[in-house]
Amino acid sequence: PQPQPQPQPQPHHTHPYATPPKPSRSTMEVPHKAPVDPSSFGPLALAFSLMGFFMMALFFIYEAKAGASRSLVKEVPLALLSSVFLGCGTLFVMLWAGLYV
Repeated sequence: PQPQPQPQPQPHHTHPYATPPKPSRSTMEVPHKAPVDPSSFGPLALAFSLMGFFMMALFFIYEAKAGASRSLVKEVPLALLSSVFLGCGTLFVMLWAGLYV
């Protein structure tokens, strides 16, 4: 018995004028450097969280002491700063724990 010829693999493009497929993004190597060093996630989480808790405490003290003479001009910056710091602290806590969001 004679050996059977093996079928040749077909190219991805069959049209003679077709261009070859472009490499996908996953095969292209793009250098990437993280904007924040992963070893600094812990200290950043601690710093942002402490600043956020401090601003939140100032906000609560102001609300308790101001009574009827509260001012929106003083409340909004305190609330905004505390929420930004607590949000950044939460982000870095999650990154530090390995939850890449």
